[in-house]
Amino acid sequence: MITLLMLASLVPATAAHAPSDPVERQVAEPRTAEQQSRPGPVARFGFDGTIESSTATAAQVAASGRPSFVDGLDGEALSLGPESASTFVTLGPDLASFESGNDFSVQFWLRTDAGADRRFVALSKKAFTDNSLASQKNAGWVFYVSGGTWAWSMGSGSRRITYERDNGMRMPLNDGRWHQLTMTHNSALSEIRLFYDGVNWVTYHVRDSDGFDFTSREPTVVGWDGRDAESPTDLLPAIEAGAQGLQDFVDAFNGFGLRELAPEDFVRAIVDPRRVFEQMVAEAAAQRGADGPAFVAALEAADWEPVSRAESALMSNPYTIHQAMEFMEAAPLMKIYSLLDGEVLISQEAAERFAERERLYEPDFDMDELAVWDRTLSAQEVMSSYSGHFEPGPAVVAENLSSLTAAAWNI
Repeated sequence: MITLLMLASLVPATAAHAPSDPVERQVAEPRTAEQQSRPGPVARFGFDGTIESSTATAAQVAASGRPSFVDGLDGEALSLGPESASTFVTLGPDLASFESGNDFSVQFWLRTDAGADRRFVALSKKAFTDNSLASQKNAGWVFYVSGGTWAWSMGSGSRRITYERDNGMRMPLNDGRWHQLTMTHNSALSEIRLFYDGVNWVTYHVRDSDGFDFTSREPTVVGWDGRDAESPTDLLPAIEAGAQGLQDFVDAFNGFGLRELAPEDFVRAIVDPRRVFEQMVAEAAAQRGADGPAFVAALEAADWEPVSRAESALMSNPYTIHQAMEFMEAAPLMKIYSLLDGEVLISQEAAERFAERERLYEPDFDMDELAVWDRTLSAQEVMSSYSGHFEPGPAVVAENLSSLTAAAWNI
């Protein structure tokens, strides 16, 4: 299990708290001589009329079209969006060693006034064609904008961690102001910290028995090209595949020669196929009178493998995954699919709603001061970098806590 920890001594509040909430704040202090001697970034992009790094580290930089620049924090900033000539900038695969076995830190400033309904990528080191579960599982990490606030996801290829909240009014990004986002990774602790405007709001510990290798060979990209994205009018491929998987299950179940699955049997049969099968066998046997026992014996000897295989395959699709019946009301399966006369149907309206949740739009933001370190920045260093541009919030303590641990899990 991957654990999300929020430690009161290190993190001022849970993810749902606003920067203006009365919680303890980290306030920048003068840097010590030791801190001043720590290595600077291996790559820094000031975006002052150029997309090249200002450090000695070479980076293979390429842009879609001619990059646009606007007024930034100090000097100019990169501008990506529908009205600019560029929607993404590729910084190359060798920008830094973002492997799970290495320490690193990434920091940048972002400004946007895009609507809260626009979800788009800000910075990525992974394949992220949409916001689907499959994309989130892809190895690597991504910062994106969702619901007017920041979001982040990291995948190992088979698993993922995703931080996405409906709290744009608490940690806004789309208010037209500059905001700083930072990620640090400590390989010895397998610890990832996420910062918003200098404050460490989220900490993940990803070490477990299975391992969580997020190493990605994808380039580091500012923005998003969207070249592999589906048309927003199309059904999501996973939803179409789910319909076919469900049809395979229904056909296998109906292959026993019992009465066909009725609409009211549809979800029950998926959740507990053996129980529904036994009920239908009992119904049919009762209608056969003296021949009932022989009928039951014949069906008990029938090959169950086609049904079992079809039901198991449904668990690999996020839209047909299923569990206990009492939890199915919230499952996409019941919202998207239905059964009529033995045919699995897709609700176009529901499918479009789910497609919209996963859809990514063209980037619409300005970015400044993108920097990468091959070490783990301290919380004080992050706050110091923020306070170099803006006054941090006052240190207000609502309650003294020595520690606070929270864990979240899902399936």
